[in-house]
Amino acid sequence: MIFNTSDLSRLCLNIGFKIRKKINSMDYKARASITSSILKGSGSKLSDAEGEKIIVRALEQFSSEHFIRMGLIIDIVKGEVYWMGDSKSKAVVWAFADPVDGTIKVAGLGNEGNIYRMGNDGIWAFGIAFTGLTTKSLKELRIKDFMFSVIVDGNPMMWPYSPTNAWTLFDGNHTKTFELSERSTGLHDLNQEIRLYSSTQTNLQQATVCYDAFNAHDRKTADVGAEELSLKIFKSIANRNEKGAFNVVMIYSNLSCILRELLGYGSDLFEPQGAAFIVPNENFPNLITIYSIMIGVGGYVVDFEGNDIGDSLITIKRPNIIYAANETIKNKLVAEFKL
Repeated sequence: MIFNTSDLSRLCLNIGFKIRKKINSMDYKARASITSSILKGSGSKLSDAEGEKIIVRALEQFSSEHFIRMGLIIDIVKGEVYWMGDSKSKAVVWAFADPVDGTIKVAGLGNEGNIYRMGNDGIWAFGIAFTGLTTKSLKELRIKDFMFSVIVDGNPMMWPYSPTNAWTLFDGNHTKTFELSERSTGLHDLNQEIRLYSSTQTNLQQATVCYDAFNAHDRKTADVGAEELSLKIFKSIANRNEKGAFNVVMIYSNLSCILRELLGYGSDLFEPQGAAFIVPNENFPNLITIYSIMIGVGGYVVDFEGNDIGDSLITIKRPNIIYAANETIKNKLVAEFKL
């Protein structure tokens, strides 16, 4: 069977839908029980492990049917990969996957005894990114090699104002991001493929900026001074009287944030209020999944110096990242706030 990246994208969308259904049908407290998994090792939450089973089962079947070799990346630094499919093939489809980005939201935080403390905002998402067939080794891969991404909102709103999923197609020249409509609305029909866009808003004082300072305080991976930098960033973007944003949303679960705050339906319908998302010391599964999604809506993904992070190897040290809706917002955050 001929390998087609759009077929794999559709499969990954269905994987996300199945994971959402599985986890939302699980006993709440069972989600938090401890087990082991391929991607997250021993001490994994059952919610992650159950989602992982759906991913692996589907990708193994796909790689077998299409006679391709797939490498599901477990750990970049250690070079750990879960191999699937034709082991003799020199060409590989590389993939990153996160069954539950926001495990704390579904498994609880600060649980003790028989007490289960669930995340109040409840937002979490499934994410996956993959390359086309390539002969590049793990160490040769660049972030922009992962041209295909899928994000599925794990707990979409009853009356959503933003996409409930996003996925990318590459036509040989350009990446474009779409949503598959999950319901009939006044705007879209069920199963309609809808082109997604970022905001054209260039005035930060009339926009929302999302901020995840969580990883800046990870003392195993963050640079010296990252904690002080995180405070400087917040002071800058929170001051709307001095060119800051209208509002700053502190968020954890980055894939969900992209869906809910930075993606919309274009200026002829309605745009998101989110103009940017700032993440010091971003982790690679999120970054690699979000990169093509943002490029496909006309956005930018740069480091704090303004360099397109897509040209970087996936083996670099975890970078400081700005996801920007447009070039003007990107330039303002890089130049005016000197992050």
